[in-house]
Amino acid sequence: MSVWGAVGVACLLGGGYVASIYAFPQRYERNHPTTIKQRILSVSGFCVAAVAGLTLYRAWDQDVSLWQSFAQVLVDSKLSLGDNAVEVHGMGIFKALGAYGILFMGPLVQHGLQHGLSPTTLVRGNNKLQALRDLVFAPITEELVYRGLVLAVLAPAIGVRAACWTSPLLFGFAHLHHLLNGTPPFTVLFQFLYTSLFGWMSAFTVLATDSVYAAMAAHAFCNTMGFPPIDGVFSLPPTTRVVVATSYIVGLASFIYLVSTIQFPQ
Repeated sequence: MSVWGAVGVACLLGGGYVASIYAFPQRYERNHPTTIKQRILSVSGFCVAAVAGLTLYRAWDQDVSLWQSFAQVLVDSKLSLGDNAVEVHGMGIFKALGAYGILFMGPLVQHGLQHGLSPTTLVRGNNKLQALRDLVFAPITEELVYRGLVLAVLAPAIGVRAACWTSPLLFGFAHLHHLLNGTPPFTVLFQFLYTSLFGWMSAFTVLATDSVYAAMAAHAFCNTMGFPPIDGVFSLPPTTRVVVATSYIVGLASFIYLVSTIQFPQ
């Protein structure tokens, strides 16, 4: 596939994901149970169609069977469940959660001191359907498309590192659709910058672990934690404030050091 062909397919994958969110008429707001169920159905359908489309293309382009093509799509997308899958993906998930746990050391300490650390206190809200969407469905499907499939398409055409630096922009642009829901432009701009940054981190997580499942686990963890409540640090009692602020600094510095020690492929 040519460079421009790969870029075009990557844009179709990224844009198609967003378009599938609006496949059904938008009669209710995004957190309404009907809207969530419709979007889970439509996005699931798109993901199946995307994998099937790439499988058919590879089978035609490389003159191989559909099964061989499908297996290759899984390998290229870092989703393969081969003989060493448990070791590769299991260790990848362990490393990713450990690294992101270090990055979120400050928020974890802050939350633990204020509310305690348990699933009931970490998961925001009490709507199980929203939790399913935010902590399970979105991490799985977004990483499948924006890291697995998009990277698999771009990397052979422009190189692994270039793909990891450029593909997150698609992930950031994908969140601009919140403008259609009435979200203020400044908030959407912040979401674009934040999600693009997260996209870069997630892409390099795939590179470091050779597993999209690791990125899915890290994505679910980050969605659970949300954006760090840095502003709340200043309202804490003096001693607690020092402990939490130190945790933020140590966590961020340690995460940066860990990333600097990783040998990424060219």
